[in-house]
Amino acid sequence: MELFGSASPLQIVLSNEIDDLCTQFLKGQIETAFKTLTFPRPFWNSVVSQESFDVLATLLYQLSSLGRGSLGNEVSKILLVNSNDRLKRVSPKLKTYEILLNSVFQLIFLLAKKWGQKAYRRTNSVQSSHHDHPGNSPMKDVLVNKIYLFFKRWMPALSRIYSIIRLLFFINKHHCRTLSQLLLGLRYISIGTSERSFTNKKFFLLLFYNCIRLAISILKNTKRGKHLLVPETDNDSWSLESATLENSEAFSFIPAPSRKCALCMEWMHRPTVTECGHIYCWHCIYNWTKTKPECPLCRSFASTSKLILLR
Repeated sequence: MELFGSASPLQIVLSNEIDDLCTQFLKGQIETAFKTLTFPRPFWNSVVSQESFDVLATLLYQLSSLGRGSLGNEVSKILLVNSNDRLKRVSPKLKTYEILLNSVFQLIFLLAKKWGQKAYRRTNSVQSSHHDHPGNSPMKDVLVNKIYLFFKRWMPALSRIYSIIRLLFFINKHHCRTLSQLLLGLRYISIGTSERSFTNKKFFLLLFYNCIRLAISILKNTKRGKHLLVPETDNDSWSLESATLENSEAFSFIPAPSRKCALCMEWMHRPTVTECGHIYCWHCIYNWTKTKPECPLCRSFASTSKLILLR
């Protein structure tokens, strides 16, 4: 009989959720500090994307738990050990390798997303310059656009599928959370006495919960599902297909030079007008006016409650 048994899927999932909450909190603090430091220069906000904050927050949180268990591990009473020696905590050197692998995987995903966005914009600019000859559009550009739009539309559903695969393969079978832990031969053991009796019923409830979330993500991308989940999405500010100025047909009264947000330097997403008449992304100007109620361009008074979302 082993002194410490393998951690149950419920313990690993609980630890993962707590660590995600801590990472999101740290990300918010980093964003606040960055905006405070670059506040007199709003255009500097375009240098760092939201995904970069995610990578940085995850890296800092994992480094803070180097040599000790993370907050999620402490609460769920699990311990990360080497598969070859289950009675010894994983060494800081091996933990560092895990952190580096996680960062590399995140950076690869981030760079792939950035490359897809640039390729999509480049092909759109080429197609718009040859608008009078639509038949001359290269097959490569059409393929790039279709691939980018597919991942942009179905990424929430794909992430749910990955969650189910991780639950079945990583968490339930190998008692680890990430691909880097699997490659390095790391696994979790339970150091508590109350969570050792994990029944199949609890596991199927976790699996069923993830399947429900996957079904909702798929329904959100179907015409019938949109009306079932969110009625009248075309006239609702919480519409699943948020308005963006990347499409030249949306809000055609806005001239081309003004269709990019002055804060994030990207195509405006859910364009919002201030009292002085300047237009920004909803997320950008909302967070801006929460810290300082003024327009970033003309410094006129701009209250958060007076922002107008264009529909």
